[in-house]
Amino acid sequence: LSFNYSDPVRGFDRSKVKGLVARLVDVKLPKHSTALEVVAGGKLYQVVVDEAATGKALLNNGKLQRRVTIIPLDKVMPKKVSSAACDKASSMAKDLNTTAQPAIELVGFDEEVRSAIEYVFGSTLVVDGMKAANSICDTTKTRTVTLDGDVYEPSGLISGGSNNNLGSTLTRITQLTAASKELKEKKARLKTVVKKLESMSAQSRQYEKFSAELELAQSELSAVEKHISQTSYGMMKDKFDSMTKEVDDATAEVELMNKTKDEKWALHHELKEKEAQLTQDRENRLKDTESRVKEAKELVAEKETAAREAENESQELDLEMKSSQDDVNVACDAVVVAQKALDAAKEEETDTEMKVGELKAVWEEAKAVLDELEKKLKLCSNEISSMSKEKSKLIK
Repeated sequence: LSFNYSDPVRGFDRSKVKGLVARLVDVKLPKHSTALEVVAGGKLYQVVVDEAATGKALLNNGKLQRRVTIIPLDKVMPKKVSSAACDKASSMAKDLNTTAQPAIELVGFDEEVRSAIEYVFGSTLVVDGMKAANSICDTTKTRTVTLDGDVYEPSGLISGGSNNNLGSTLTRITQLTAASKELKEKKARLKTVVKKLESMSAQSRQYEKFSAELELAQSELSAVEKHISQTSYGMMKDKFDSMTKEVDDATAEVELMNKTKDEKWALHHELKEKEAQLTQDRENRLKDTESRVKEAKELVAEKETAAREAENESQELDLEMKSSQDDVNVACDAVVVAQKALDAAKEEETDTEMKVGELKAVWEEAKAVLDELEKKLKLCSNEISSMSKEKSKLIK
């Protein structure tokens, strides 16, 4: 799978030679490898170049070690399955519960070499299943290949049988391409790490140099400070530093006291505001309580007046009831007299019928008066009972 050649001219740009078709594609799914290798056939090992002039130069002066077929991107005529055929194949495959896809959709490639890849894979459909592949080929008049590598041609030719490890080439090339890509990324990362490590090593050496110079300078500074501290200037400086520290401490303490004072004054003002608010609330509550007491006193006075009126009315009803009771007693006596007269009249019934009628009329009249008085007495009793209940409520 290697393509070796010599530069046909001095300074030849090797990027013009894109490489073997097999190395320019990536199989998206391993299960399609056999079908795609059958689709490509010998074209898988053809060489893609940028233009026909590059191909002629390679053939004439490239010192090729084997015969090759060259695909110039500027001359090759791409082959494509029509959209109508793709749609019809997809519909038929769906009805047959399988799949049908253009072979070119099953491989990945750079757009730079699209025309060459379409030339190799563009005119064939990959179908899952022999029956579906045969039906789709007959209907769409398009070359179909099954996942096992069986080929159905529009002309009616069918090829298949043992695949003799078909598909392994594309699978291995895909794996090799992925591994090469990963190796390239690892090398680039290693180069970056090595470069960074070298930079860090230089910085480390510079750091060690500066550290040594710093230690020497610190030793010299310590010796100078020790010498100065033993002079009058050094003692005065120590005293000045001590006094400066005391001033700083006193300043900090004053700031703390001022802060505390501000906090206390803020608390004092807050408590004053709360005291005023509480005083106002208390006065409002007192006013509300006094208003309620006044209303309660007025209500009690009204209830007492109503109770006295009810008491007077009750007394009047008692007197009226007593008077009615006397009338009832008189009526009862009259009834007794009438009854006696009636009894006597009955004994004297044989004597005179007219006398009996008169006595009976007197009795009925007395009876009516008695009934009327009893009704009036019952009504008075009910009114007295109602007034008593109302009186009890008013007293409570």
